[in-house]
Amino acid sequence: MQSLLTMRLEEPAAQTAVTQEVSRNRSIRRTVQVYPCSGRFEPAWSGIRTAICLDQIGTRADKPYHQRRWFISSLCASAAQFAGWIRQHWQIENGLHWVKDVVFGEDHSPLSHPNVAINTSICRNIVINLLRQNGFSSMTQALRTIAHDIPRLLHLTQ
Repeated sequence: MQSLLTMRLEEPAAQTAVTQEVSRNRSIRRTVQVYPCSGRFEPAWSGIRTAICLDQIGTRADKPYHQRRWFISSLCASAAQFAGWIRQHWQIENGLHWVKDVVFGEDHSPLSHPNVAINTSICRNIVINLLRQNGFSSMTQALRTIAHDIPRLLHLTQ
């Protein structure tokens, strides 16, 4: 069985897409490379059509970093499409899971009964959706703005 790393070193990518982003004290250059994989892996992995390498090179808070991730897919798509899908995944992670974990402290919640934890998570989702529908993009700022404004809180639910 050929490893993804060996394949990366032996042949050039079929397609490459490069994006550059500068925001919030970060500068990131993302390079997505797509490699065809048909017939390269053992039969149990016969559905793999492409291997995708994502290189992220940049600075965060003026400190350099380089991160490489590999993905496999049963799809045949362009490097730009894979780059978009990877970014969409992280937007979901950052837009919901990170908010629930960091802003609402879901990971540190002392709730132990599964039903209570599930119901509380559903309530957090409702709050996040209500706040976003009312123009808040930052949940931290939203909580600071309306935490003690009962009339405004009630208005969100109408």
